[in-house]
Amino acid sequence: EEFANLTCATHVDWLSAQKIKHAPGKTHEYNNSNYVLLARVVEEASGLSFSRFVTKHIFEPLRMAQAVAFERLDQKVPHRAVGYAKKGKRLAATEQPTLAMGDGNLFLSIQDMAKWDLALRNQTLLGQKWLDEAWTNGHLDSGKAIKDEDGYGYGYGFQLAEGDDFNTAFHSGSWAGTSTSIIRYLTEDLTV
Repeated sequence: EEFANLTCATHVDWLSAQKIKHAPGKTHEYNNSNYVLLARVVEEASGLSFSRFVTKHIFEPLRMAQAVAFERLDQKVPHRAVGYAKKGKRLAATEQPTLAMGDGNLFLSIQDMAKWDLALRNQTLLGQKWLDEAWTNGHLDSGKAIKDEDGYGYGYGFQLAEGDDFNTAFHSGSWAGTSTSIIRYLTEDLTV
């Protein structure tokens, strides 16, 4: 129940009580809490809940009619995919609801994902300067390029891979028996 009632604000309170593993800028380690912290910054700067902010500034302008930003534990998400986990010898539906946002709790249809992707490609959501920064690998304070445990770079919210024929920005995630992945080919007009 404590986890279910976790909000951006209470997650940041919890996070601030944790011991720092590494000094900032010394190493790269992915952590979902960074995205909850970012959502909290958006809430403080905008005066809106994160769910209301993304609805007002992304979902509504892009006409993402089926997109849902989770705000209440009893909120229904139409056509939501349900995850499953093994319980004994059977599979059972799993759910781990929480009110924290930034690292998840955005539910989009494939049609809404396509609208979001098109808005990025057409620069109606972010301008080219921001996209160039998002798709550029970060660096540690030492100047060393960020590489994760799989050898990929990391930009603003996306892992980055360079190949002989293409460059990609991608991200995956999983929660309560579901998993997702998005791969954007940066030099092609293709997102999977």
